[in-house]
Amino acid sequence: EQQAKLLDLLSIDGWRNFEQQLKKHRQQVSTAFAALFAGDATSEQPSINGVQQTSETVSFYWQQANLSEHAQQVVSLWREGFVNYGVHESYARSLVPLAKKLDEIIYKSQLDTEEAIKQIDAFFHRLPPGGQYFRLLKEHPSLLEKLVPPLLLSPAMQVLLSQSPHIIDCFLEGAQALQLDQPLNKSVVFYTDDFELRLENLRRVANEELYLLYLEYFEKKDKGQSSARQLEAKLSYLAQRLLDIALQVTADELGVKTIPIAVIGFGKLGMGAMMPNSDLDLVFIFDDIKNIKLASQFTSKLSTVLSVPMKQGRVYELDTRLRPSGKSGAATMSIESFELHQVEQAYNWSHLALVPAQFVAGDAKLGARFEQIKQAILSRPRDISQYKKDCLKMLLRIDKQRTVQESANRFISKLRPGGLGELEYLICCYAILQYKDKPKEWPESFDMIAALLGEQEKLAIGEALVFMRSLQIEVRLFGHESALIDDLPSAVKQHVCLTLELDNIEQLEQKMQAYTQMTSELRQRFFQSVAGAIGQDDMAQWLEKSVQWLE
Repeated sequence: EQQAKLLDLLSIDGWRNFEQQLKKHRQQVSTAFAALFAGDATSEQPSINGVQQTSETVSFYWQQANLSEHAQQVVSLWREGFVNYGVHESYARSLVPLAKKLDEIIYKSQLDTEEAIKQIDAFFHRLPPGGQYFRLLKEHPSLLEKLVPPLLLSPAMQVLLSQSPHIIDCFLEGAQALQLDQPLNKSVVFYTDDFELRLENLRRVANEELYLLYLEYFEKKDKGQSSARQLEAKLSYLAQRLLDIALQVTADELGVKTIPIAVIGFGKLGMGAMMPNSDLDLVFIFDDIKNIKLASQFTSKLSTVLSVPMKQGRVYELDTRLRPSGKSGAATMSIESFELHQVEQAYNWSHLALVPAQFVAGDAKLGARFEQIKQAILSRPRDISQYKKDCLKMLLRIDKQRTVQESANRFISKLRPGGLGELEYLICCYAILQYKDKPKEWPESFDMIAALLGEQEKLAIGEALVFMRSLQIEVRLFGHESALIDDLPSAVKQHVCLTLELDNIEQLEQKMQAYTQMTSELRQRFFQSVAGAIGQDDMAQWLEKSVQWLE
């Protein structure tokens, strides 16, 4: 309807004709703009010791590389002023220093020159035509340091730049990474009432905020794991604030004045330990069975707001496989149904998933009721023999289906034997055992559970958790998962050593071996008291069933 009104006002027949006319006008404006400053561009030729510099007089590192014919064509056009990206010829000659800066950054990255040129060329082609961004980069060449190294080294940041090339604008505006307890600017999303525009703008906000957080971490120059822990906390905080916005967008679209659901975060979100590229493990709770239709409509629309793919990607991928009644069950449940299922039907593995779960957004009263029910269920006395056998059965299943067995010298944290996935799982196992009859003593966070468990078992569990999570962030940010540690790019090795406080990369394998051995010891301690539950042959005959309560 809005398009029809606009066409009527402009007396244009058809949207395609409108787009063609608009493109023509934009090209005219761009040409006029370039011509206006052509004199300035000519007078701004770079010079050294009074000698005017051109692409012929400046030497480039990539001249030493054995480039393919295509790559040679690309860098040749860079040296001529990036005319292949819409830069006007009258202005192009002033951009030789920009090409030189690119050449230096590629050289310092110590990556394959051919691949680096390919990545940068693809990014430049995604910029709006007309050459305006190249003018900005010439005026602010330091911006290249915030764009090109992440583009070359970090797949996670590369995706964000590909989805939202305008991230450049953030640095021109002096934007800073989000801080804990700092409100998230929602005005970009809510300046319009159009639902689809709100979805696109929400993705824009998410991409920009994620990039700024990654860059803050990417650029760190000092040793210390604290920055990794801060990134986890900030990513978790950002996820909750984006959920708040998504809930409001959903409510506005459905004409609902109050949010009818509580959003429960499981997995990394529940732990407050979100990683680069983490999805959201969510379950939705509503109050009254009479509201099931509204709640279902609301969560369906919310899922669209968060995860439907658009030009700028998704806000988050959603994972509802941890829903109370299994991946085939409903992701939206009444609070009464949730409690009834957990008491009468749930298996022990369902309660293990519940350990890190917490209310993260939506109806606060419902969220408080969820927390009460969670603590009451997890602290209720149960058949410990059944519990430990169920725990081992699930762990053996994980070993078989997901764990990478040959991982001692590989760039991997979560799925190695004794790695992060196994450690977090064992912490959940111990938590239910430790607090099975102490509902009022449940720690406030997953990390506190780990710290108290470490004191009890006299093992460096909290320290191992921080180390393994820090390594997992490096894996997620830089890619190369399961690659040989020796084969990592030097810039990645350097960042890993800074993050994990290592003197050299060789220490990484040594530290991981020490912590995985500690995890294996923790595993042995937990299961050693259960008769007949140690061998895989014994466990093959064990059938899981709903929790056996002792009262």
